[in-house]
Amino acid sequence: MNAKVLRWARLGTLVAAVLLGAGLWPAVSGRFALGVVLMAGWATLGLRLLEALMRRALVPPGTPRDTGRIVLLAGGKLLLYAVALWAVWARLFPPTSLLIGFSLLLAALVVASATTRPSARTATPRPRGEDA
Repeated sequence: MNAKVLRWARLGTLVAAVLLGAGLWPAVSGRFALGVVLMAGWATLGLRLLEALMRRALVPPGTPRDTGRIVLLAGGKLLLYAVALWAVWARLFPPTSLLIGFSLLLAALVVASATTRPSARTATPRPRGEDA
């Protein structure tokens, strides 16, 4: 996946979460709708952190890694997991709302991948070095 697909997936997740949350607020409850929206935001932030971590950690051979930034991003990812665990254990929101919110990211990834032009999705593979 390239940056364009990931950007569309993040945007699609947030838009879908807000629209779904607006519909769920009067239909189910405010807590349920808020759980969907916040979990979708959590998933989007997690994807963004993972993307940044991968870009900085996986560098071509001979290129120095920004170790300080990698440690900060990994710490942010762990903190994000800790917040999610706390939210589940504290039962702040119904578990189904959290599941729906997280699933929105997965659905948006599928839709973004399927609707992005093939020429934008596939890049010319670069030859790898001897270490591949």
